[in-house]
Amino acid sequence: MKSYLFLTIRRSSCSVARLAGTVTLHLERHTLLILWYYSGKSTQVPAFVLEDQLDRGLPCKIYCTEPRRISAESLAQRVSRELGDFAGAVGTSSSLIGYSIR
Repeated sequence: MKSYLFLTIRRSSCSVARLAGTVTLHLERHTLLILWYYSGKSTQVPAFVLEDQLDRGLPCKIYCTEPRRISAESLAQRVSRELGDFAGAVGTSSSLIGYSIR
């Protein structure tokens, strides 16, 4: 719980944090969202979209693309830890986070 509270404080300092309400409202109306020029796009946007959907009891799948394998793996690990998962939980049944490499 302590790490989650720290995350919420840190998350508010990202430039994309001020768009949280706009992003979730946009996704109620559209199935695709493209953002650029904001810090926190890869880690914070998926987290607050997931939290919004879970709060409303809606199913949710979020796909983030990364150009390299190591980027996809490290992004999944980081988002997983920030949501309070145990280290190494990514891709297991106890985690909300997974990733796939083509």
